[in-house]
Amino acid sequence: MKTTINKYFKLVLALSLVLYLSACKVDKGEPVIGKEKMCDILYDQYIVKAALQKTTLPDSVKKEYYYCNVLEKNGVTEALFDSALTWYTLNMDQYMIIQDSVIARLNKKKNEIENEK
Repeated sequence: MKTTINKYFKLVLALSLVLYLSACKVDKGEPVIGKEKMCDILYDQYIVKAALQKTTLPDSVKKEYYYCNVLEKNGVTEALFDSALTWYTLNMDQYMIIQDSVIARLNKKKNEIENEK
């Protein structure tokens, strides 16, 4: 019972935070990583995350590969990525555009792979 209450409390807290952040309309400047580059990074992260779920590597190795190698491939530091992610979190409409683009790319890649079979 206590665990269920904790889960609901965390869910309500998370939803409240998202609503609060999305309601802010303050000028937040420009992102440190543009939309196209952010799409590339997130696309690569989703691909790597999916591939790593099929491996038996320890979680610490997976995390290292997941974050560092994807960011390095895209020429971005972890600090720069974190700053950009924070900006996009505060500008949820822009983040949703990026997510829609990434999902479309992932679906396109999935269809290409399925058609090769």
